[in-house]
Amino acid sequence: MTKRYRIGEVARRYQVSVRTLRYYEELGLIPEGNRTESNQRCYSERDLEHIATVLRLKQMGFALRDIQQAYGLCHDEQGTLEERYARKYALLQKRRDWLEKRISELHLALASVHEGMERVAARTGDRRSDPLKE
Repeated sequence: MTKRYRIGEVARRYQVSVRTLRYYEELGLIPEGNRTESNQRCYSERDLEHIATVLRLKQMGFALRDIQQAYGLCHDEQGTLEERYARKYALLQKRRDWLEKRISELHLALASVHEGMERVAARTGDRRSDPLKE
């Protein structure tokens, strides 16, 4: 018999709330766990793999609607396997490009903060060390 995991165990394993898992089920992002005789949700190893994928996509900065799109791509039976992988790849590439742009914007913002700190320090004579540069 395969191992089954209760929703609380899964929540602890992935450090998310039980409510988050239920919400993701409601949105169709993760499969609904099977129910025990006492009506508790239980997940299989395969379910856990799917949950981990959704959480990784969330960690990459995907919005829930984008994760739904990605989920659709995973279960899309249209086209060849190669075409389906190409659609998935394009989605991840788009996310990568967005993240790289965002990182560049954050680097510029950080540089502006450093410049502001240097101007203030020059005017006030405050030469505290900058923990970000150490």
